[in-house]
Amino acid sequence: MGIAAVELCGRFPLAWYSAPEDDPACAAIMDANLVLLKALLLDGDGPTKEDDEHGVLPALHTKIDLLLLMMSKGLRGLEPLPESVYCCMDAQQLRWRGQPAGTPPSPKGPGALALYLRPNMAIPLILPGSLMKDLPGSEGDWSGRFAHRLSETVQECLDRLIFRYHRRSVARSREKP
Repeated sequence: MGIAAVELCGRFPLAWYSAPEDDPACAAIMDANLVLLKALLLDGDGPTKEDDEHGVLPALHTKIDLLLLMMSKGLRGLEPLPESVYCCMDAQQLRWRGQPAGTPPSPKGPGALALYLRPNMAIPLILPGSLMKDLPGSEGDWSGRFAHRLSETVQECLDRLIFRYHRRSVARSREKP
């Protein structure tokens, strides 16, 4: 598997997370992921001329859902964020240099990673999936690769977020002389 053309790269807090044990647990994780990704997609984008009550109301609901999610996380007690590692994520996988915090899952079993895309929110994107085995030298100097499996709606939001990040990084590189 080669390098993706569009990916999100940077230093992010990253930790191993317990894999969801059943379908309801996985659905709850996907719901929280969807709220987080929608909120990240809203960030920095004010209303446009095309917005009407049909476009603004769902954005308001997403912000309220995010606020409730953050409050519930705060009530449970915020733990310190894990150490940041250099990561690159595309539509199918997450690669990293260094070691995620915590204990990795069995190479043969399911696992999950908690990726904090916006550390000031302290809410991770939970990526259920599995570790990928690499052939020596096949992927450069990456410490690990993880194939994530997300619901279709969460995957669509993640794809949009990655594309937006890519588009902004290209725009910033063109601005520099």
